[in-house]
Amino acid sequence: MNKIHEALAARIVREAKGSGAGEFKYTWKLGRWEITVEKRSKSRFWGRFGGGWNWKLGFMAGGSTVIFNLLILAIRVCRKRKEAEGDS
Repeated sequence: MNKIHEALAARIVREAKGSGAGEFKYTWKLGRWEITVEKRSKSRFWGRFGGGWNWKLGFMAGGSTVIFNLLILAIRVCRKRKEAEGDS
């Protein structure tokens, strides 16, 4: 792992531990790519992942989005569409 990835992972872990509700959401935009890391509290009414689910492992893919569910948090990678030059 390079130093940027290590620093990012350390920041996510540090801020997750410091969060009172145990929740956080970060979004980064890199050109047309958008990366979101989100952790929700398991004490939410509908559970951490909705539908009463507190634990989820796997991935989902569709269109231009891939979601990695890593037991207690989700990482969403999305590729945005190119805007036409004439659009404003």
